[in-house]
Amino acid sequence: LDAINLLDRKVGVLLGELERERLLENTLIFFFGDNGRCLLRGKQWLYDAGTHVPLMVRWPGVLKPATVREDPVIALDITATSLVAASITLPEYFHGRPLFGASLKPREHVVTARDRCDMTVDRIRAVRDRRYHYLRNFMPERPYTQWNEYIDKQYPTQRIMKELHAQGKLNAVQALFMQPRKPPIEFYDTVSDPHEVDN
Repeated sequence: LDAINLLDRKVGVLLGELERERLLENTLIFFFGDNGRCLLRGKQWLYDAGTHVPLMVRWPGVLKPATVREDPVIALDITATSLVAASITLPEYFHGRPLFGASLKPREHVVTARDRCDMTVDRIRAVRDRRYHYLRNFMPERPYTQWNEYIDKQYPTQRIMKELHAQGKLNAVQALFMQPRKPPIEFYDTVSDPHEVDN
């Protein structure tokens, strides 16, 4: 909470400075996170909790305030939007797409990948559209909870879950993440199963 309040104040200072310099109404502002939740099945994983990051955009004269969109986007779309806003032609090979304006072409799906996170090696690919999420585990023999120093030190929930699992105290859904192997394929209907537990 303290970190969020501090961030809020710092953003307020920047917006105030832009307003003082009479630049606020002529500035495209992106506000976004760098990863999903720092919890199990979040950051470092391809489930929605790990790949869905906050994104807020303020672009006076182009984007109507309080607009909410649900289409899949990737971080390169922020770059593409910035280049278009600066009247720079996007290279033909560039994967980013503008998020607003005449060049808007919403994505049908996004592709995500996980290979190495710190010292943990894995290979997972995923395709996500507005409803369905397909994950392919290329190393199903490696458990979800294979050793990772960062997670072991920074995610106390994993240590507790391992202890509870050893004691047989996890329910069926909680125990899914503690299995010694991953399924080769995971497929979720995120409308009926928003927590992605019913493969």
